[in-house]
Amino acid sequence: MNGKLLLSQGSYTDMPQTDSDHSDFTTQLDIQNVQNDIYPPHQLLEMIENLLLKRDFALLSEILLYLQKKFYNNTEIRLFVLYYLSRKEIIQKNIANALNLIERGISELLQQSVKTLNLKHLLHLFYIEKYHCYFLNGNYEDGLNYYQDIVSNDYQDFLEKTKLRILLLIGGIYMEQGRYSLCMETYNEALSIAQDSEFSNYLPVIINQIGSVHQAMNKSEVSIETFKISLNFSEKVKNYYYICKNLIDIGLVLHFQDQLRVDEYFQIKYQNYERTLRENDVFYNIINAIWFNDYKNQEMILKNFLESKNYQNVEIKYIFIMNELFIEKILKRLQIEMSKEVFDELFDKLLLMEKLAEKYSSISTIFKINLLKIKHFLISGLFQDSLTILNDFISKSKDLSLPNYTKLFEIEKQKTQMNSLLFGKVRLNNGLDSEFSKQHLNELIYYFYNFYYSLNKYN
Repeated sequence: MNGKLLLSQGSYTDMPQTDSDHSDFTTQLDIQNVQNDIYPPHQLLEMIENLLLKRDFALLSEILLYLQKKFYNNTEIRLFVLYYLSRKEIIQKNIANALNLIERGISELLQQSVKTLNLKHLLHLFYIEKYHCYFLNGNYEDGLNYYQDIVSNDYQDFLEKTKLRILLLIGGIYMEQGRYSLCMETYNEALSIAQDSEFSNYLPVIINQIGSVHQAMNKSEVSIETFKISLNFSEKVKNYYYICKNLIDIGLVLHFQDQLRVDEYFQIKYQNYERTLRENDVFYNIINAIWFNDYKNQEMILKNFLESKNYQNVEIKYIFIMNELFIEKILKRLQIEMSKEVFDELFDKLLLMEKLAEKYSSISTIFKINLLKIKHFLISGLFQDSLTILNDFISKSKDLSLPNYTKLFEIEKQKTQMNSLLFGKVRLNNGLDSEFSKQHLNELIYYFYNFYYSLNKYN
């Protein structure tokens, strides 16, 4: 399916939906039904996948606990519970715990003398998540090779739902590598599978990912329209996590265009789902920052999130975004006045975000932050420090087989070497308000907003 056909699907203007649709009644009723043995095991296993997409961890935990207790002697169900527990741990960023569960599952399955078709399939599922953990720990190449090998050899034997899972993981790796054309092809292939009504709950997920690819390629209008379509499907399947996620994504694109306050669609949807947004601390505080320009106590809020693990209920990219909103505010202050105090504050925020990106092995964020650090050093006249980082990350990009990253950093190295020759001897006499400093501040700001677009130019 091509992008044009995607954008022609559905209508997002004629679907009135309000916060009143979102209540805890359904979840509580489902929990009671689980406890009262209303659902057969196979139906519970089908429900689990949808609960993972919706991040309904209360009901998910209840179902998994019920299955663990009631079917402890049923090897197949018990191992499926282990598999879904590992998926839950991955979503909540407990990668070490997830790997332990996965290894337990693989070990027990390999010891089974007789394997049913379900157990053979489950063994594949455990390996798929094992390489997902490797990817999340920064090992993209092994994960990509494993998934591509599956697609080349065993792909036709998999259930459609498993094919969707593999395609979404491949697309995620391509996205992190900045290989947007391949990423778009992969997500469109997943979309063609998900159009089957049986998998309609996947549509918000896939279409949102496609919107993120458009956003990375600086196709702002297309990304907004795509997020709106994803929000529309989120409403249809009552996936409130993705309703909020799409609303945040739309709001962020509009914010960076300075169009948020005048966008009628966003205002209506925000009013409809304000209560739902409040239930997710990270989402609601991003809204406070971009809608109300409320940065008061935001740093303390962010610190509390990371310490309390409330952030486990959202993708880590939104924690990075909270940091980027602080950085953006500092950059706007520097455009007005290049004071040393604010300039040093910028560097502290870059270091904080780099530390967070390293903790969660976000290669793209690590590279982006270090490119901003390079520009920060150049503004200070620290040419050798800039070149040291450039050489280090050129080497890292080659080791990780990321040619577009390599090309971008090699070009910046050439520019830095030229600047060093032309200005290195006179920089000590220039302050932060010099034309040289202003030029590199503008370049820093450009890469802050356009890093992923710049990567795409070198694909």
